[in-house]
Amino acid sequence: GNQISPSTKKNILPSTEQTLTTANAIIYVSSGNLHISGTLSGHVTVAASGSSSTYNSLNVGTYQYDTDYNQMGTGNVFFEPTTVTSQTNSSHPTRYGMVYNNPSSDTLGVVAYSNLVINSSPSQVGDFEVDGTLMALHGVYMTNKFDQGPNGEYGGSRGNLYTIGGIITYTQTLNGYFDPSTNTVISGYNEIYQYDPRLANNPPPLYPTTGTVRMTGVLDMGALQK
Repeated sequence: GNQISPSTKKNILPSTEQTLTTANAIIYVSSGNLHISGTLSGHVTVAASGSSSTYNSLNVGTYQYDTDYNQMGTGNVFFEPTTVTSQTNSSHPTRYGMVYNNPSSDTLGVVAYSNLVINSSPSQVGDFEVDGTLMALHGVYMTNKFDQGPNGEYGGSRGNLYTIGGIITYTQTLNGYFDPSTNTVISGYNEIYQYDPRLANNPPPLYPTTGTVRMTGVLDMGALQK
């Protein structure tokens, strides 16, 4: 398809579907929700705005998101469980999620006014991967029904949740539960985070940054402990 300049936006009406075929683009939903998945080639930023913060209504820590989108409000980005082939793990490449076709060159930026949601169901067992730098301005990075596993409440792990890039959220919640007495994940996902240093100097199109990063000093904690 034709390339879209990184300085332009592509507006998507709520309740519509857009297949992205451009190498450089910005996708923006005004007062709606975004559902994304698949394999990305190129440089893309996606964003969803909301009319008001949904963080307080979530009662984070006890609230379990389900299929009632009305409870979530607007400004959310949902990562859907589409089957993809991960380029970051050749031994277990089949996963769900949103991944890069080429991890050395592709970039994805995600900005949600409200929440970032792993939108798998408890019965969908398998690793989930999200490649990109993620931002939730007024919410959290969470998993649908994170207290559920394939065998019901606290009914086992769904797999690993790989987040490869960066994550910025208003506050923190859970993507699963871990039982220290058995050393096992008993619901949701085992979380694995990997920083992508490429994004510091080459962020996705018009993605908000802190500007130039400058090192002002180094403290050797090991030397202090001697």
